[in-house]
Amino acid sequence: MVKEKMQALIVRFQSKYSTPSLSEEDAVMKTKAHFLKPLVETLILSRLCQGDSYSYEIAQSVKKESGDRFKLPESAMYPTLYRLMDKGDITDYESEGDGRQMRVYYQITPAGRERLKVLTEAYEEAHKGYETYLAALGGCLPHQ
Repeated sequence: MVKEKMQALIVRFQSKYSTPSLSEEDAVMKTKAHFLKPLVETLILSRLCQGDSYSYEIAQSVKKESGDRFKLPESAMYPTLYRLMDKGDITDYESEGDGRQMRVYYQITPAGRERLKVLTEAYEEAHKGYETYLAALGGCLPHQ
């Protein structure tokens, strides 16, 4: 009797809390999103080094210049923009866009340029370590 109750409890728990299985394509997209998350600050600051920009323009630039490899959804971009403003890495201002629509433009600060330098150096160091590690594995990699 206890065993049956435990099995029933496990089934209820699994049905309530288990995540549905993902398709292969969805799993790949989710993995890419996990890799992108820590790069969002770097991508935004890099774009703003080229000049002031509004959010849609930043997202389109990142998408285009990465060859469609990186897409910045609003759910990732706006919290990052607000965090960068709170830290003093960027500022914002309003200006009339096309058709007299007010747009919020973002502008990098000297502190933001320094932050970008630190982030870029950290990424380069991590990437070198990653490549060194993969090279040490030799023929174990699937693409070789």
